[in-house]
Amino acid sequence: MDRDKVTAKAAFDAMTFGEKVNHIWYYYKFYILGSIAAVLIVISLIYGLATRVHPDLTVIFLSRNFLAAHNEQEITESLEEWILPHIQSANNNGRTTVTVIPMFFDPEHPTEVTGALMQSLDMQLVLGDVKLFIADEALLNWINVRHDGLILRYAEMTNYPPELEAFLPLFVAERIEYERHMTGRHAERKMIEHTNAREIFDMFAE
Repeated sequence: MDRDKVTAKAAFDAMTFGEKVNHIWYYYKFYILGSIAAVLIVISLIYGLATRVHPDLTVIFLSRNFLAAHNEQEITESLEEWILPHIQSANNNGRTTVTVIPMFFDPEHPTEVTGALMQSLDMQLVLGDVKLFIADEALLNWINVRHDGLILRYAEMTNYPPELEAFLPLFVAERIEYERHMTGRHAERKMIEHTNAREIFDMFAE
């Protein structure tokens, strides 16, 4: 230990407890605040994962129709209302929940937010929660190419809520269930979600 460090340590040891606290805070407050923020973020993520209630079906609604995007909430709610009575609970909690995730972008004509939306879509698909897509044919083909044959089957929607009129023609598509998404301790729940997806596919394409 060099002389400067010895002198600094001696000066620090000579301080009162309150002076030591003030000294540490003055020189290290940004490190302390950063560490606290990091810990809180980790705790928040762990809590979110532990308390997350998985929906019984997750659907992504994709469209390049930006003019109709202002009805996003109305479209989401109408789709959820149509779907809810036709699915079963995958969580053994006696309640059914469905999540519809709307995304409006055109991969061939990107804007400032297109990149973020595409990354969000990729993450949703990698996690395996999304079981159905509603989109036009071009976007479904784009997804299939981007994710190497992700779509199992698709059909034109012939039964749909009136709020979707502005987006027609639309197709409903069922994703392929990779083995890693169908096994593990949540396998039974995932199988029910998959069954729900098939039920809604048939309802929209009847």
